[in-house]
Amino acid sequence: MKSTRPATRKDKYIIIATVIAIFIVAGLIVIFLRACGGDKPAPAALTSSGSGSVSTVPAAYAGHTAESTQTETAEIDSGIQTATPSPPSVGIHSIDWPGITGAAASSASPSAVDYGFVESVIYADLMGDGQEDALVLVRQQGSGAYLDYYIYDLEAGAPVMLFERQGVSHGEVKLGNLPLSFEETEAVYSPNDPNCCPGNLRKTVYTWSASAKVFVETTMETVPAP
Repeated sequence: MKSTRPATRKDKYIIIATVIAIFIVAGLIVIFLRACGGDKPAPAALTSSGSGSVSTVPAAYAGHTAESTQTETAEIDSGIQTATPSPPSVGIHSIDWPGITGAAASSASPSAVDYGFVESVIYADLMGDGQEDALVLVRQQGSGAYLDYYIYDLEAGAPVMLFERQGVSHGEVKLGNLPLSFEETEAVYSPNDPNCCPGNLRKTVYTWSASAKVFVETTMETVPAP
């Protein structure tokens, strides 16, 4: 029967050397795999929020976030994201005065017989605010040649009436001492005056009152008709 030889010190050294060699080889394999990429997670990048807190964003997404911000900035700079412009305000010269007053645009219109016609429109600064107002004269048909007239200001692109006079016999209106006044002329009849030819004229000056925000009568005189 064959006997078993007891392990010598040399055999123990060989076993220890073999184990050490195995660990060394395993370590080299791990180092090699990490050098080739392995499964190591991407490092985190720090970003600051609007509230002052700090949050972490994976580095793989940090570049994407910066790229998106640059794209949005480029879109704004190129004019893609622009505010809708406000519509231009309508000038007082562009107002449809026949439509506002209800009169015809000219004496040739059939409706002028019943509603009169816009004889003229005088644009001037009657309030002293540096902006033009509109003095709209509407003439009635017939022997009395009656005059209706209106003064409009423009507020937020819309006409606002400041003054009106209607049924001024043989009426005439002219500008006074600008920018605050105008003069109205009206026929004054004596008992024997024919309708066509009044014997006198009344001249009244109206002036803008900034405190009362109205036109007030300042002077009046009656003179013989020419």
